[in-house]
Amino acid sequence: MQMKSFEICFLVLLSIMTACKKEKLPRATQVGANTFGCKIDGVIFKPSANAGLFGSPPITVYNDPFAGFTVLGKYYGDRSDPTPQNVILSLEYLKNTGTYNLSNNLNQGIYELDYAGGPVYQTDATHIGTVTITRCDTINGIYSGIFSFLGIDKNTNKIVKVTDGRFDVKQ
Repeated sequence: MQMKSFEICFLVLLSIMTACKKEKLPRATQVGANTFGCKIDGVIFKPSANAGLFGSPPITVYNDPFAGFTVLGKYYGDRSDPTPQNVILSLEYLKNTGTYNLSNNLNQGIYELDYAGGPVYQTDATHIGTVTITRCDTINGIYSGIFSFLGIDKNTNKIVKVTDGRFDVKQ
C-alpha cells in the first residue's frame, strides 16, 4: 500500500514537532522531588542536571535553627550557555508554611551571574519579593514553595525580575 504525499508530510511534521520540545519549568510539587526553577527576565532558569566540579550538587537546601533556611539552585554552564548562575533564597529558620517577604539580610532573594566576580542582584528595602512556603516538613526535611522577587545590582543599578519560581526539595 502506498502512502500519499500528504501522509508523508504529516509524519515528517509530527516527528519535527515531537523532537522540538519547549523548555518548561518543573511542576510545583510537594513531595521532596529535588526540583527548582524560575524565570529571570522571562528566560527559564533551571539548575544543572548533574553535580558540578568537586561533586557540588546543583540544588542545595538546609534549614537550621542558627543559620536559617536556604535553598540554592546552581547552573554550572555548558556549551550552549557557559555562564554559571545561582538563584538563592534565604529565610529565617522555617517552622511553618506561610508567605515571607524578601526585603532584608535575613530574608532575601539573590541571583548571581558568573559568580566569579559577575553581577549580584539581590532584594533590599525597595526591591522586594515573596516566598510562599507550601510545605514545611522539618521531620522529613521536605520544603516546597513558590517565589518571585526583584533584585538590584548595587554596582550598576540594573534590576532583574525573577518570576514563576518554584522548588520542592529534600534536605
